[in-house]
Amino acid sequence: MAVLESAEPEDVWERRRIQVSLGIERAGLQLLSDRGLDDVTVDQIAAAAGISTRTFFRYFRNPRDVLTAVPLRESRRMCQALLTRPVDESLLDGFHAWFRDVDHRDLTTPNGRLEAEALVLWGGIVRREPEVIQSESRAMSFLSTELEEVVRRRFSFGAKEDEKVGVLSAAFAAVIWYVFTRSLSEGDASDLMTRLDEAFDLLGHLNATGGI
Repeated sequence: MAVLESAEPEDVWERRRIQVSLGIERAGLQLLSDRGLDDVTVDQIAAAAGISTRTFFRYFRNPRDVLTAVPLRESRRMCQALLTRPVDESLLDGFHAWFRDVDHRDLTTPNGRLEAEALVLWGGIVRREPEVIQSESRAMSFLSTELEEVVRRRFSFGAKEDEKVGVLSAAFAAVIWYVFTRSLSEGDASDLMTRLDEAFDLLGHLNATGGI
């Protein structure tokens, strides 16, 4: 009788891969927070994360690349959620729903806790150097790019309406980034979701036709 080799399910390997990536990210953000953007090396991050430098380069190109992980992950998560909202719901209502639910993270898993810790650390770095982090992490660029598919679908823009898609995506991204950095700079990040909700309410008032 043949003995079948046991194999771990693909999703288990994927969870492990994500956990390693998040562990590197968490360690890197802690060092960047403690020492500053110009005083952290790959060797230091690898040592803090308990990995080899070779493993580091499987996930990130350099220490500053660690800064991109949070905005890219959060942008994609938000936009994926917006794309699943009811088709008859306005985009502004979709934003409101997302902002109300965004804090409902699963902190019972190692990956969920690592994500939450990384977000807090990244936010702290943004609070101290918002302009630098906007540039280095490409947060606005990631958010605007991810929003393009949402805007295109929700407004039914055609292939030749890229400029309209780009303008609206950039506008929504700018509002989110402005409120986020303003909340951090004022030391009131706990009320971020309420302030984002209010910002999109303001956009709704400016939209006289109710088409947004």
